[in-house]
Amino acid sequence: MPKNGFYSRGTLSKSLDWNKLTNESAIYKINGLGPNAPSGAYMYGVLLVFHVPNVLVQMYIPHKRPGIIYTRALYDSWVSWTKYEGVSV
Repeated sequence: MPKNGFYSRGTLSKSLDWNKLTNESAIYKINGLGPNAPSGAYMYGVLLVFHVPNVLVQMYIPHKRPGIIYTRALYDSWVSWTKYEGVSV
């Protein structure tokens, strides 16, 4: 793992199923939403994947949509996407 804690894995194809991004912590540039991305989200942004034993979390931060973040988790099965609005980081 790099010093900053994440691997940049480049740009995701809009045909790639987000349910398959489960093997490691990583950062992806998003240029089109693939299957199992958050419904209705803006199609460009950054996807962060946090992988620790027995839990995986995905956080999507859309470009040009300040204050909006989507998250979901995988335990035994995927938990639905949650949209957070008015977020300040």
